[in-house]
Amino acid sequence: MSIKLGRTALVLMLSGIGAWAQTAPTVRPTFEVAVIKPIELANLIASRGTLGLEVTAQRVTANGPLLALIQIAYGVNFQQLEGPDWLLHPKTKEDLRMFNIEAKLPEGAASAQVLPMLQNLLEDRFKLTVRRGSKQLDGYALMLGKDGPKFQKKEPSADQQDAFAKLNQGAGPGVAVITGGAKTTLGPGNTRIEASSPAGLAEGLSASNLRLGQVVDKTGLQGTFDIKLEIPPADGTEQRDRIFVALATLGLKLEMGKNAVETIIIEHAEKAPTEN
Repeated sequence: MSIKLGRTALVLMLSGIGAWAQTAPTVRPTFEVAVIKPIELANLIASRGTLGLEVTAQRVTANGPLLALIQIAYGVNFQQLEGPDWLLHPKTKEDLRMFNIEAKLPEGAASAQVLPMLQNLLEDRFKLTVRRGSKQLDGYALMLGKDGPKFQKKEPSADQQDAFAKLNQGAGPGVAVITGGAKTTLGPGNTRIEASSPAGLAEGLSASNLRLGQVVDKTGLQGTFDIKLEIPPADGTEQRDRIFVALATLGLKLEMGKNAVETIIIEHAEKAPTEN
């Protein structure tokens, strides 16, 4: 995706960390080459750069303050983070410093490796140490309506093009938010979410500007789907009502409650990276 500033792109993607083998650790996924340098927001705008994450077949580009880079790498929103005050509630120019990451993917890398590579890069260069936890957050559960799902399941395809590459196509106007399996376009009119799974749709709803808070998937549906959710612009109808009506056309509904969500607890991070 390439949505330039002025049509700011904030891209959040979700992925797991690679498992360790029982007898010996697997090789940590790393970029072939990675350069991190400070960047001023004014210079990023002047160069028509992308704020967030941009992935092509060979390269990964990320721009943002360290907090945003951590959110991208671990696929979490602000509510799911715990850590030092300077990072979560920056007050000085040093705390707010932005960074540009330019990295080359190794040959044959898949989309599932991109975020573990970014995690490892932040751990190596910013001395980032984290641990995982969980907590209860107010939000919504995405569930099946009484008429069941009204979207099509996709059969596995011989085309092995990565999901992020497909989602990157045709972003359209407005702000685009990309999560693990969804692309949300927040234009001046409709809000449109395209997802490959109910879990991806829940992530897209969480990351959107719809003010739903944390949405978790409780549909029980597995597999790959073609899900397109259109939420029309305000016409005097309450926003939540418009969301509920749009979801009902897909055979889905939201139920409010507390959800257990994963948290990332940042135990240590340096304000500046080590030398390239």
